[in-house]
Amino acid sequence: MGTFRAGRRAIRYTVRRRESKYAHLRFREHTRLEVILPRGSTVSVKGLLNKKRSWIERELQRIANRRRVFDGKQLLLRGVSHKLKVVKGKRNSVKVRGRTVFVGLADDSDLRQCVVDWMTPQAQRYAVKRVNTYGRKLGFKVESVEVEDSKRWGHCTRDRRLVFNWQLVALPRDLADYVVLHEVSHLSEFNHNGRFRTLLFSLCPDFREREQALRNTIPWMSDTFAS
Repeated sequence: MGTFRAGRRAIRYTVRRRESKYAHLRFREHTRLEVILPRGSTVSVKGLLNKKRSWIERELQRIANRRRVFDGKQLLLRGVSHKLKVVKGKRNSVKVRGRTVFVGLADDSDLRQCVVDWMTPQAQRYAVKRVNTYGRKLGFKVESVEVEDSKRWGHCTRDRRLVFNWQLVALPRDLADYVVLHEVSHLSEFNHNGRFRTLLFSLCPDFREREQALRNTIPWMSDTFAS
């Protein structure tokens, strides 16, 4: 691991060697920079970072402008930021009043897990309803819809199970719908090939804009803002 200065920020980076044709950079887990080098490459890491300095600074700015499901004070719910207020309680509970989410926590309870337990049934109901709607449009009967704690908004397995993130209900309706539509479409075309994109476009002409909006929304990860 090394450190690279971009503007006023010191960025930590890791170097990985893989079966890749070219050296390239990518950000993982928000602001962790990875330098990917082909095996046997003699490319100078420092030289590559200096060459890509402008791109790194633009990416950092883009990441800074992203919305978080939870930023330590505000919780995103159906696309709207709500102030989150934690109070002590005899048992865990969550109530929404206006633009404030009140979380009652019993002793030694975990804030994130409390919110997970509250949002998961809502995400399950929403996902099942929208999956059935899109399934009828595409002529599929979906047998399995699951909600779990995941780094991805959703995915389709090779055995045709649809799995969604419990934070689906944090998203605005148009983005949550797109996540469901995207995964249901994989029942027709499993890979992200031209046929898949054509199908998406026929059902959701602005799917590229919705994908970008999703990339600009950061899920609440288990190692972030732990209580």
